[in-house]
Amino acid sequence: MYFLRPVQPDDLDTIYQFTQDVGFGFSLVPNKKHVEEKLHASVISWQQKVEKPTHEFFYFVCESVEGEIVGMSGLISRIGIDQPFYAYHIINEKHQSKQLNLDREISTLHFLKAKKKPTEVCSLFLKKAHRQCDCSKLLSLGRFLFIASFPRRFAPITVGEIRGVNNEKGESPFWEAVGRKFFELPFQEAHIARILTPECIEEIFPQYPIYPILLSKDANEVIGIPHPQALPAAKILEKQGFIKSHYIDLFEGGPHYYASTHEIDAVANSQLGRVSHLVKQMEGKTKGIATNTTMDFRAVWTSYIVDKVGRVSIDEQTASTLKLKPGDLIRTYEVVS
Repeated sequence: MYFLRPVQPDDLDTIYQFTQDVGFGFSLVPNKKHVEEKLHASVISWQQKVEKPTHEFFYFVCESVEGEIVGMSGLISRIGIDQPFYAYHIINEKHQSKQLNLDREISTLHFLKAKKKPTEVCSLFLKKAHRQCDCSKLLSLGRFLFIASFPRRFAPITVGEIRGVNNEKGESPFWEAVGRKFFELPFQEAHIARILTPECIEEIFPQYPIYPILLSKDANEVIGIPHPQALPAAKILEKQGFIKSHYIDLFEGGPHYYASTHEIDAVANSQLGRVSHLVKQMEGKTKGIATNTTMDFRAVWTSYIVDKVGRVSIDEQTASTLKLKPGDLIRTYEVVS
């Protein structure tokens, strides 16, 4: 069994290793001080009592019952608070000439400093050896069940930025065609700079529209396209009701997705009940995610039975992992393949 839990200070070395294993374009960079600061911010966020989102970090890790941490994921309660949120806005412009009988729509990229401050899902990583199991669903969907239990901590809109295309050497066609003309840095160095010194974005990036038709074919082909390793994450968001937006990442051109937070499927359709029966081995028909409803959050992929009045039967191992006993609140979400 695997379970989701809040990140702890002792996880630093593991998370730091993840930043080295993930490749290029991850929201955490392989800088130990940076990772330590983010984990500290997360630990503080889990401890705070808040009634509205104010830029809290919630990092989760997926751990086996044997103690191996195999992945992580994150939530930022509201982005654009401590530092602006930047993107390119894709706008189609009409170009017409009656004399030449021309009528065309041409895409333009507009530098955007976002005014809205949504919740963001971020930092999803899973070790390669575990990508064929249900850990990816637990890492991604478990976050939404946490939102469902604590809706006041999150914004009305949730966004997800999917990693864009780059190769094993860290080379990004979109970056080479646009950003590098202004930063004069390889993509991986520029990406680290944007994370550690985000103010450089507004100082250096061009503020005027960019016409993709003037860029290379390679750059055009990756605009709004997820990295192959990020495709499963994008598909999970789409199944949850997220829609691809007209915004892309400034550096890689990767797509942004958005959804009304209360309409995300796992938020809207998860069920709150109470633990009734504990059995040694569950042979129920329902398979999905079960969570406790406390800030000492736990989520597991398991089998369970919900009766007509919301009483939930789970096995003893699930109850122990979730730190639940009969009578405690439990949230469940049936995951349809």
